[in-house]
Parts: sequence; C-alpha cells; structure tokens
Amino acid sequence: MSAGLVRPDDLDAELAVHKEPYLLENWLEYIVHKRSAPEAELLQVYRRALRRLPQSFKLWTGYLELCHELAGKGDTEVLIKAYEHCLSNLSEFPVLWERFLVFLIENLDQLDISYVRRRFNEALQSLTISQHFRIWRVFIRFADIVGGRTSFAVYRRYFEFRAKLADYSDLFADLPDLDTVIDKLLLHTDSEYQFAKLGPVFETIAQNTSLLVQLSISEFGLYSTYFNLLLEFGDEKDATKMYQHLADKFADQRCVLSIKLAAYFEKKARYLEAEDIFEKELKRVNNLHDFQLIFEAYTEMEDRRMASLSQRLDDDAACELDVLMDRFEDLLARRKILVSDTALRQNPDNVHEWLSRIGLFDDKHEVADCYAQAAETIRPQKVQQPGLFSKFWIRYAKFFAENGDVTTARKIFQTSTKVPFRHIDDLVEIWLAWAEWELEKDRERAVKVLEKALETPKYDGKISYRDEDLSPQMRIHKSTRLWQYYLDLIKSSKNLEATRKAYDRMIDVKVATAQSILDYAGYLEDKKLYEESFRVYERGVLLFRYPVVYEIWIVYLDKILHYQHQLSIGVERVRDLFEDALQNCPPELSKPIFELYAQFEETRGSKLLALKVYRRAIEHTPANVEKVELYRLLAAKTVQFKSLESAREVYQSALESVSVNAPGFLDVLMQGFVDLEVRLGQYRRCREIYRYAARLLVQFAKRDQDVERVWSLWKQFEVDNGSEESYKELLRFKRHLESTVVNVRSKTADSIGFVHKETRGTLDAAATGNSAEIALDIDEME
Repeated sequence: MSAGLVRPDDLDAELAVHKEPYLLENWLEYIVHKRSAPEAELLQVYRRALRRLPQSFKLWTGYLELCHELAGKGDTEVLIKAYEHCLSNLSEFPVLWERFLVFLIENLDQLDISYVRRRFNEALQSLTISQHFRIWRVFIRFADIVGGRTSFAVYRRYFEFRAKLADYSDLFADLPDLDTVIDKLLLHTDSEYQFAKLGPVFETIAQNTSLLVQLSISEFGLYSTYFNLLLEFGDEKDATKMYQHLADKFADQRCVLSIKLAAYFEKKARYLEAEDIFEKELKRVNNLHDFQLIFEAYTEMEDRRMASLSQRLDDDAACELDVLMDRFEDLLARRKILVSDTALRQNPDNVHEWLSRIGLFDDKHEVADCYAQAAETIRPQKVQQPGLFSKFWIRYAKFFAENGDVTTARKIFQTSTKVPFRHIDDLVEIWLAWAEWELEKDRERAVKVLEKALETPKYDGKISYRDEDLSPQMRIHKSTRLWQYYLDLIKSSKNLEATRKAYDRMIDVKVATAQSILDYAGYLEDKKLYEESFRVYERGVLLFRYPVVYEIWIVYLDKILHYQHQLSIGVERVRDLFEDALQNCPPELSKPIFELYAQFEETRGSKLLALKVYRRAIEHTPANVEKVELYRLLAAKTVQFKSLESAREVYQSALESVSVNAPGFLDVLMQGFVDLEVRLGQYRRCREIYRYAARLLVQFAKRDQDVERVWSLWKQFEVDNGSEESYKELLRFKRHLESTVVNVRSKTADSIGFVHKETRGTLDAAATGNSAEIALDIDEME
C-alpha cells in the first residue's frame, strides 16, 4: 500500500481489506470511510478495489461517477479510458454501455465519428439482441446528429435489426417507425453506392408482409419510390426490367410508370425511346383517365422539345423543328381516334362509341371498314339497350344504299336478320327498316320482305313472342308491328283476297289483337260482305276473353242491330248473341250490353222482355249509381208499357235496395216515387214515402245536406198539396225523429248499399188506415 495515502485512522479499513481483499463489503466500507478524504485518496481506493474485484458493478459505477466529478471539460480521454477499462470487464451490462455512448454523443465535437460508431458496434456485438433496444435509442440519436453516409449506414443497420423482429413491432414503440426509416434512408441516398445498399431494404419489405403492413404507404407506393431512385441512380437495363415487372404486377398503375420511364429517356435526350413508350401506351390504355395522363405527358414532352429546338438558330434545328411540329399536329389530329380506341378497348360492345367513331371518318372506304370492324367485334348478347344494335345495322345498310350500292345494302339487311339479337324488338326494327327502304323503290319487294319475316318456323312446341328461351328469329312471326305493317301494304294494293288471306293467317297465327278483328270486320263491311264480317266478329269473340272481348262484342252487337232489317236477321239470333255476350261478362262491364239488349227488345222484340232485361241488369250491376239509372229507366218503361200502378213495385224495390248515399237516391228514386203517387192522387202514400226516406237519411246519410234536402222536398210537397195540419204533422215528426232516433251513420258500414230490415223498419202505423196501403218493409224481399 502507499504510505503517503494511508492515514492512521485508515488502519482498521486497511487491515480488513488486507486480510480479506476479495470481500466487496470491506472495500465498500473503506470507500464510505474515505468519503471525506481528498478525491485522490478516494480514487486510489477505488482503483485498488477494482484490481481485486474487476467484475463488481457497484465499484465500477461509483468509480465512473467519481471520475465524472473529478474530470474537467478537457478530460474526455481520461473518461473514455475509464469507460473502456470498465466495459472490458463488464461488457454484458447495457446500462454501462448506454452511459458510455451518451457521454460520447455529448462530447461528439471532440471525438472522431468513426471511433464513436465503432463503440456503438462493440456495444451491439457485446449485448444480447434483447438488450439492443436501449443501445438503438442512443444510436439513432447519434445518426440524426451526424447525418450523411453515417446516418444512412445506421438506419440501414437499424432496419435490419427491425426486420429480424418484424413480428414484434410493439417492442419498437419508442423507436423510429418504418416510415421514418424509409424517409431517412431516402434523405441520405445521393450516390450509386448508397442506392445499391438500399435495394435489399426494399426487397426485404416487399417480401415480408409483417413489414409491409407497418408502412403508411401502399405496396405500389413503396415500389414506385424505389423505381424513382432506380431511374436516378440505376442503369438502364435494371430500370427497364423493373418497369416491366411493376407494369405486370400493378397493371392499373402502368401509365404512371410509363410516364416516369419516358421522362427518364427524355432526360437522356433519347426522344425516340420516350415517344415509343407513349405510342405503345396510347394503344394499350383502356380507360379515359389513363389516356388523359399519357396524352398530356406526351404533348408536354413534345412541347418542351420544340421549345428547346426553337432556341437554337442553326439550320439543322430548324429542319428538325419542322418535322417535330408536323408530328405534333398529327398527334393532336389523332386524339379523337385515340380516345375512341381507348373507349372501345374498355368496352368493345359499346354501340354508341362505334357509331360515334364512324362519324369521325370522311373517307367512304374508312367508314365502310369501320362498319365492318364493328359488325365483327360487337357481341349482340352484350348490348343491353333495346333498339341500339338494330340502329347500327340499319345505318350500315343505308350507308351503302346512299352511296349507290343497293346490292350490298340488301346483303347487309339480309345478314342483319340473322344476328342473334338480345332483344326481339331489334329484329323487328331491322325487318321494318328493310321493308320501308324497299317500299321507296318497289312495293312488291317490300311485301316479299315482310312475308319472309312472317314465315312460320318449323317448331313442334308452343311459340310465344316473349319467350326469351327461343331465339328472336323463331319468334319474329309473332310480331304485331310487322303484321300491322304488312296488312297496311296488302290493303293498299286493294286486293280483296290477298287482304283476307293476310287477316286470316294473322288470326290463325294468334297474333291478332281485338283491334285487328275490328279492322278486319270493318274492312269486309266496307266491301259490303256483311255476313263475312259477322263471321270475323264470331272468331274474335271466341279468340278473346273479357275484358278484351268487350269492345268486340259492343261493336258486333251494334252492327247486328244496324243491319238486322237489311239482312233479315231473325230476332232469336240477335237474342242469342246478347245472351252469349252477357255470359261471363264482368258486372262492371255489363250495363251497356243490357241497355242495348233492352232497347232491342223494346223496338224490335217484346216490350215485356225489355222490362225483364232491365231487371236482370239491376240484379247484375253492383254499383249503386248505375242501379239508380237503371231503376229510373225501368220505372219509366213500366209506366209506358204497363201502367202507373205497376211502377210502384219498381220504386219500392229501388228504395229498399239502393243505398241512401247513392247519388240520385233522393231526387230520382224517392222523388220519382212521390211524383208517381201524386199522379195517382195518393197523397197519404206520398207522406209515408217521405217518412220512410227521412228516417233512413237521418240514420244513415253521410252528408248533412241530404237530410236537409229530404225535409225541404217534403215541406214543398205540403205547401203544394197539403194543409196547415199536415204541415204541423211534418214538423212534429221531424222533432220526434231527431230526438228519438240514434244517429248511427258513423257506425254503419254502407259499403254494399243495402240497409238491413232491423235498421230500415217499416213506415209508421199511421199508414195502415190508408185505403191504398203502402208497404216498404224489406221483410217482404227477404
């Protein structure tokens, strides 16, 4: 021991460490004892202790702290040696490495960068991988301070460390994320050497999904960034190879990549290669967005090139500029065609686009070629809009016709009729257009065209016009439009037999409509073939059902009645027709037929049968409004054909069966009944009718004005025909009814227009004294 550093009061501690030099507690007690001694003596004790116990973490920690306290600003080398000595014994302690490395960063201005970087490397080599995180926090800080190639190297190495633990991204929570790493690497990439080192980084990320999902940019964004660097620092071969790889992998981004590659060649003044890229892309893109990007980039490059040439004054530049301007004008002139090419690549079945494209050409041969190309390209089943593809074929044929080639026009029309259209209406339009075109030159040709279209195909099953399981060609003969046009042509020829044959075949094929039957019958009527026209009506009523057959029956019956005398048609035949018409006739359609039937019986048959027809009409008709009208007619005809008294039963039945809320109940039925009794002089019966109607209206009327109306009519009757006493009786009955009868209008459903006996009741007993008693009780009807 050194006699100069050992004092008398140190003897106990000296003896203890001398006796047991490898016991840490003795040395720690000795150090505590020397705390108040000069720093040199304390430092000497630490050094003696560390020689005996070089693996003691506590001794080294205290020793380094003391060294820091004693060292000045210029003593970094002393501290570095202390740290190096410490770490040569305790290299497995990350805390010591972290303190050492932080010290180096804090004194970086006095140190060599390479030395510091080597110390970081030693730390990472000395520690296990789980202890690297603390070192990397300091290492990243060092890289950000230094920058340049060192920063690039540090971040690249940090990336490798992170890539090894890609599945444990949560361990890197307080370390730079992958986006930051990429940004830093890109920031410090400024040479081919660094770019060569950067390649494996991108490749590792691209091949590791765990790393790729940590990026905020897409996979294409990552590749695109690398491609940009490759174009700047890589060679042409690698750039072209990478372009092809990315264009195949990211087909939807190909135009962006192509623009970058073209810019690469433009930068090298290799314009032919750049133009070749743009031309290929213009012929490849299949959407207008990509086309616009490529076309704008192409024109901007050419514009820059022309601007550059215009600044040169030599003859070679002038000649080159002229050629370039011609090419540029040609490019702009081709734009519409190129846009059309793009749209058709996107959808080759776009008929609208084909028609627009045809309009771009002025040369007839080019137009014909475009038509032919479209006809070969468009798939009929892919054309969704009805009438569109037929429009194309019609224009195709008429193009040749307008240019004098009638033979080719006919061939195209004929070809188009064999096209498997998606919609049958397209085929109908083709045949109609062909026939109309032929009609302008020769009516007979037009007729033959339609006869060809309407030929019945050989098919064992049932054919329906709307059966899409069958081809349009199998169903076209069922087209009513074609038949109607064909009939118009045949009728215009004034050939009776041909017209009849056409109508008959139309009926046989079962494409005739109700209007067709009426037209056929009317045509025969005009030719004075009345019985023939009646047979057509007969075929029509057998062919259709209600409600379609209704119009045929109305016209048929009207015509029979019109020509009955002229053709000596028997009454029984007419009656049979009316009965046939009424059979299966819906109630809502029967009233006009019944009225016609009744008029027939009234004028040409039996008047009593006419009354029975009216009664049948009333029973058959569901609507209250129509019942009122029919009851009015029946009452009038009963008076006319029988007597006034006979009409009583009609009015009584009407009041008992028609709803009080039906229009005409008061003014037509009730007041008509009253007027009848007035004519018969039965005033008491009139009052009973008013009583009966008033009671019903007060109970069941939906409109208050109807109640007021019945009182008003009754009062006027008393003024005209009654006395003061009868008028007072009216008022007493009104007060009695309003005070005793419960108004059930809001509770009673009057949907079918009948009121049951329990609610309608009978007239007052006062009527029983009348010599001409009236009974309006529905009990008799039930």
